[in-house]
Amino acid sequence: MRRWPMRSWTSRRLRHADATIREVLQKRMALVNLYTLTPEQIASEKDLAAEVEMAFARPASPYDSHPPAIQRIAWLKAFAARGALEPAAAERDEAWSLFTDAARIQEQMTQQFLDSLAGDGMFLPTP
Repeated sequence: MRRWPMRSWTSRRLRHADATIREVLQKRMALVNLYTLTPEQIASEKDLAAEVEMAFARPASPYDSHPPAIQRIAWLKAFAARGALEPAAAERDEAWSLFTDAARIQEQMTQQFLDSLAGDGMFLPTP
């Protein structure tokens, strides 16, 4: 099976957000920080891997802003770009380590997320 670190990370985070929202709604609990709440149920790695494979197999759309990922990876291989498919050391670290006040930023982003949902008519419990 192919490994696509960045795409996998993105899908994992989207699944985490989806599972978090479902749990918050079901339990009618306040969402204080979307980034630190760990939902009880998250999709399996097998389901995630299947979703990643499906995303990479998706044909290009006229609305895409970039060529399909599979084509971009093929170009990297053609240019023999060293390390192009290996995650850099910085990618393995939490991005939040770059911020001096990550908790405050997470809470602000969570509030923006809640405001965005409210703009669409979906209201989650708040503290």
